[in-house]
Amino acid sequence: MESQEKLKDKASEPRLREVSQEDTVLRTDAPSSTESKAIGGGSQAVIGSTLAGNIYVEELIGKGGMSSVFKGRHTQIDRPVAVKVMHEHLVSEENALLRFQKEAQAAGKLDHPNIVKVADFRVGEGGFSFLVMDYVPGVSLAQAIRKQGVLSCRQAVDIFSQACDALQHAHSHGVIHRDLKPSNIMLVDSESEDGKPQVKLLDFGIAKILPQHGGSGQKLTQTGEVFGSPLYMSPEQCMGKPLDVRSDIYSMGCLMYETLTGTPPIVGANTFETFFKHTTEMPASIKTHRSDLPNYREIDAIILKAMAKNPADRYQSMAELKVDLLALFDEKDRGILEKARDNVELARRRGSARKAALPMPAMIAGLIILVALAAAGSALFLKQPGWQELYTEGQERVDAGQYEKASRDFQAALALSSPDKKSEKAVLRELRDLALIAGENPENFDRELKSRRDQDLSQAREDLSALVARFDRSSAAEKIQVAHDINEKIAPLVYGDADDRSLAGQTLDKTIAALEAGPGKISTAMGRSLHNRAFIDYVQGRYEKSKNGFARAADVYRQIGGTGSEARSYLLYTLQWLASAAGRQGDHDLEKKSLEEKLALSRSSASPGAMNVVSNNVQVAMSKLKLAEFYFYGEKGKYQDLDRALENAREALRIFENAEEKDPVQLANTHYILGAILLEGKDLSGARENLLESVRTFETLKERDSGCFVEALRLLGQTYENEKKPELALPLYIRALAIGLGITPQPQASIEALLLRLDSEAVRGSSTYRQVIFRLMNEKLRVDRERAGKKSEAVVRDLRRLADLNRRDGRLERALELVDEALALKPSSGWLQVGLLTDRALYLFDAKKKTEAEETIARARLNAADLDVSDDRYGELNRLKSTIEARGLEKDFGGLSRKGEKSGI
Repeated sequence: MESQEKLKDKASEPRLREVSQEDTVLRTDAPSSTESKAIGGGSQAVIGSTLAGNIYVEELIGKGGMSSVFKGRHTQIDRPVAVKVMHEHLVSEENALLRFQKEAQAAGKLDHPNIVKVADFRVGEGGFSFLVMDYVPGVSLAQAIRKQGVLSCRQAVDIFSQACDALQHAHSHGVIHRDLKPSNIMLVDSESEDGKPQVKLLDFGIAKILPQHGGSGQKLTQTGEVFGSPLYMSPEQCMGKPLDVRSDIYSMGCLMYETLTGTPPIVGANTFETFFKHTTEMPASIKTHRSDLPNYREIDAIILKAMAKNPADRYQSMAELKVDLLALFDEKDRGILEKARDNVELARRRGSARKAALPMPAMIAGLIILVALAAAGSALFLKQPGWQELYTEGQERVDAGQYEKASRDFQAALALSSPDKKSEKAVLRELRDLALIAGENPENFDRELKSRRDQDLSQAREDLSALVARFDRSSAAEKIQVAHDINEKIAPLVYGDADDRSLAGQTLDKTIAALEAGPGKISTAMGRSLHNRAFIDYVQGRYEKSKNGFARAADVYRQIGGTGSEARSYLLYTLQWLASAAGRQGDHDLEKKSLEEKLALSRSSASPGAMNVVSNNVQVAMSKLKLAEFYFYGEKGKYQDLDRALENAREALRIFENAEEKDPVQLANTHYILGAILLEGKDLSGARENLLESVRTFETLKERDSGCFVEALRLLGQTYENEKKPELALPLYIRALAIGLGITPQPQASIEALLLRLDSEAVRGSSTYRQVIFRLMNEKLRVDRERAGKKSEAVVRDLRRLADLNRRDGRLERALELVDEALALKPSSGWLQVGLLTDRALYLFDAKKKTEAEETIARARLNAADLDVSDDRYGELNRLKSTIEARGLEKDFGGLSRKGEKSGI
């Protein structure tokens, strides 16, 4: 994104000179000495004179090709006025004088708060022809752009909605401005409560008065004669064609673009090339100049429609244009699916602009042929947004908390997804998460996703059933190949529900037993079967069993041996998962040993020739990436080494970035771990840069179910909080949690950290975040029931957290129902039961049910008395003790024993 300074510099670069330079800027700043010298004696003669008997001319404030503008004072009412005096050498030219008179007539027809009012007009009085107008103290839009570089979207909407009012009034009175440009829009300090500047429209010097009631307008131009400022002229104006109100609408589109970007939308090397470009080119997207504008796509749509080459495709009135401008900030509280407008309209506008933006014979005939031919090959057409653009931008908007606009993007992406099922699934998943976050009913998306998942699983079950039957009929030697086929088909079931995983596990157990009894005992088929069986255990949280399974698979591959062999490639992959399982199980020595073995093998392996496995240098990078994670997340004082973590991560990134075929997943993972390390080291700038890169890369992927993605979002939010930007952090936390809940296996540590952070926001009294965390916790409960089982410890803990949320929200009855539901599941952890009983007692105390509360405390004490304190990982005993002390029940509390002994209560 370009910085404000760069935008300001760009705004001050030399531009194509306008045909009529600053001839209407009623400037409040004194003219420079250079300007004074250029005025000449005629203008100096006006200063100090009195015109029309009561207009005293004080000073020159602007000069153009047709007239000079002075500040004066109406002596009778002591009010400042602006006096526009026609240049002396033009007074004798009939057409020039008629045009000057026409400006007075055009402006005189208009009475509107956003149009500078003409009070008087005189011809030839005292040797001068002049207009007397309201004096407007302020700055022109041109000056504002030069000073600020660019204006905000809100400022632009405020300015142009007022300009639309002014021009709608002019058009309704049969007046077309024909020379709209930044210098003709004044911004005046307002006394209104909102403090917004008032817009004043200037200079109807080349305005056209439309014929009324079948009459004919004054014809002061020859056929094909062109007036206006080339940077803002409509195609028909460039070609000298008849004009109507839609020409001003095109010019407004040009002005809006420049106001928001600091540069005009259409610029040629000279006037003729600019004319040609107005008829053949459309401007680049606002995003190319202002990536900071979250609603740039809506702005693009408005500008594209205003600047359509064919007047019939534009807004047909300024009132229509104003409606769409104001809609940019229309945030009425409607359901997200109802208020998300379909993006077909934007696609239609872009398509219309593209089709119309073709070289026109009339234009070529009307301009110098050489200029037209030189420019003919360079027409630039705006590209209709594709699936990837909409999908990525939608996610960026979710990250920013702009849920309505994100829904609009995803709906449009969904329309472009067919027939690619992966694209459809990716967008449906985003829409489902978005509905959940925004408080809408996600059932429609759940149903659609489930339908697709059920189709895949049904096919996988059918394929697996056929393979199992074939496996049973095969000879011992043939079973090896069938085992490979089984492992290819089993993956979808691993990510299904508990029954599917059970089916997959049983099938692999049977396969392993059969291979072990025959020649397949030491084969890649056996290694794969052991690896996939271990992975199912890993997904289910059985890390000890998973570790042993991966270790067995690794031993099989080692026995097969062979540098550069297929088995070596599988071994590298298995060692990585062995390290992960060992780390989860707490065996960090094995974790480190496995990663170091993988690194050594990667360095010694030749590029494999089978299975399209990545080349050895990328395997080195993957090993270093995992070592970076190990040294970063390792136990402090024993394994953690931030310097070695940083060194390995940077080396991994260097290799991935220089690989012949870049792997976006590994790049995203590496940027994430680099960002995490730098954040730990308090390098906020470096952390933000890497975490943003990780998030943006993940957001390009259709399959991005990764714990690293969840952590990248969470840590990016943490970075923003450290930079005192909590408003940027909280939407990231919400999205990270929504994604994490849908991943198999769930990144439990990340989810717990996110729940605690959002919970703290809810505790502070934020109803928004309290509602969000309720929705997401209910979703976690649903997912855990489906994946871990209805009576699993995960479900018990979900019920406990929901009970606590309800208690804090004042719903004590519901809190008691939930904690009783959790207790009824009889969790295997004794300390978890103690915690639930303590919770129940607290809720009963809150409900003024003291007797029942004390009875529950007694049950908790009784349970705790038989438990080992060393197993109390969550501090349930201390919580029970605190509750007893807070309620004055110390006499019933026994002593606390040493770690490893009974609790003693």
